[in-house]
Amino acid sequence: MWNSLFLALVLVSGIPAQNFAAPLQPSLIQDSPASNSTVVPSEKVPQAAADLLKLASGRNGLDIVGAKPWHVKLTFDQFDEDGDNVHSGTLEEFHIDSRKYKRIYTSDTVSRTDVANGTGLFRSGDQSWPLDVEGELIGVALRPLYHAQWDGKDRRLVKTELKEGTAAYPCVAVHPADPNIIQLGVPSFCFQPGTAMLRLIHFGLGSQVTFDSIVPFQGHYVAREITVAVAGKVHLKIHVEKLGEIAQINDAFFAPPPDSKGPLGGRIPMPSASYEEEYQIARPQPVYPRGIEGHVKVNYVVGKDGLVIEATAQDGPEELRKAVLEAVRKYRFRPYLILDQPVEVECHQSFALHSR
Repeated sequence: MWNSLFLALVLVSGIPAQNFAAPLQPSLIQDSPASNSTVVPSEKVPQAAADLLKLASGRNGLDIVGAKPWHVKLTFDQFDEDGDNVHSGTLEEFHIDSRKYKRIYTSDTVSRTDVANGTGLFRSGDQSWPLDVEGELIGVALRPLYHAQWDGKDRRLVKTELKEGTAAYPCVAVHPADPNIIQLGVPSFCFQPGTAMLRLIHFGLGSQVTFDSIVPFQGHYVAREITVAVAGKVHLKIHVEKLGEIAQINDAFFAPPPDSKGPLGGRIPMPSASYEEEYQIARPQPVYPRGIEGHVKVNYVVGKDGLVIEATAQDGPEELRKAVLEAVRKYRFRPYLILDQPVEVECHQSFALHSR
């Protein structure tokens, strides 16, 4: 596999150089190690919360509009509440632009390859949609400020400060614009003082992402070590094993594998728990009728604009079904994109309801 990858691509400016040693084609690799120390470019940091988030969105991570073609390989370890390592794996991406990339995800439970060739998205191996751990890897390592890029009509930005030991980080918290919407785990994006370098994402309730060993790459910041903690306990550790630019492109490398399915699109089935955690921006609660208990299963479809366009309820008393459907139909989500185009998402959710 590695022989074919290196015949197809030439990678330069990676970290560290020895990790790019190709066993059969070392002459194709022109690599130089990046600095192990954080280098902060000179820049004027705006004071307004919206302007700071806009600047930071173009400075942090890899999946940034206008970035040169890049290659990255991440390794990860996932831990349970007792601190035991329960899952490990890798995510590797060769990225030309948002419509042309190859992403290879391998863990002890799932193996999947996605290829976008400019005309469609094709998938071989496991056909499930990447949320859960894979979604976390993509979100926090490649596009860490994606949660901040909500429609301005839906959010209200508040400047705050987060203290970690002896350090104090300036932060921007993203609240729902509607004061009647209660959202647990409001994300706060915290920066190295005097810079747009993202150091922490604090979701409240003990959930936090920490970015360390940050290096400059293509004029922006990439964290080589990332830790995701939940309730004060380490949930996920991510390490950037390889990082480089793609200097030469071979279109044959981005041809879909013979056993792949696609092009993918249309209406996408998603597990509700991970989809709602990652994409939901408004979640009003049902107004339950008194004196009635039961279980309600809801099937709903989110349209391309993030609004619920279909919702049906099964099981449970009619009064409970009505209350649940009224709430679900008011859900709002960030659009789910495939090759920069929004698609519909189908979910199933169960409610166990008890009388007041």
